[in-house]
Amino acid sequence: MKAVVISLGGSVLTTFLEYPEKLNKFKRIIHEISRRYKIVLVVGGGSTARKYINVAKDFTENKSILDKIGIAATELNARFLIALLEDVYPKPIKTTDELLIALQNSNIVVCSGNEPGVSTDWDAALFADAIGAKLLINATRVDGIYDKNPTKNKDARIINRLTYSDFFELMKNQSSEPGNYPLFDLSAIKLLERSKIKLVVVNGLEPDNILKAALGKDVGSIVGE
Repeated sequence: MKAVVISLGGSVLTTFLEYPEKLNKFKRIIHEISRRYKIVLVVGGGSTARKYINVAKDFTENKSILDKIGIAATELNARFLIALLEDVYPKPIKTTDELLIALQNSNIVVCSGNEPGVSTDWDAALFADAIGAKLLINATRVDGIYDKNPTKNKDARIINRLTYSDFFELMKNQSSEPGNYPLFDLSAIKLLERSKIKLVVVNGLEPDNILKAALGKDVGSIVGE
């Protein structure tokens, strides 16, 4: 069975918590996709991570410590998803070795963050590379990739198709720090390019978009060769 990796933004998950109907729809869609593919679901820390990190910054400048706070938030979110989805691998996965074992025992595996200094998008790209997946779906709060930040610029335009190089150039000037990474990790883009893994960026607040991307339908923004 082929595999699909889904990088679920933590902010998408925390929004789902406020809307049970969307949470239940997300659950149904993940199980629907799992009837066709193995699913590796990597979840970010979202607002939970940012709240703790923003307060912790008043007490420490150690970015590794701040990153580890964010990683702990991703594990909390991952454990929630395991409880929500049911019939999945029973613990959050952090490494590629663990993932390969987990996929032998379950069609759905939920992963959390692991290494300081990178986002869960990097983890998702690394997992996709390790298992030979050819599709990574990045479920965010926006409709796709824009030529500028759509939350700050009303004239921002969505870009439906990009090469890896186009995406790298678009992202390279965006700064990142614990709890506040840009739309996608620069190092992750290079990894996707090396292994020719297609990236589809969709608005995950509408779970149907995740299903459409998994089925190869035209949705969001597509990054590839």
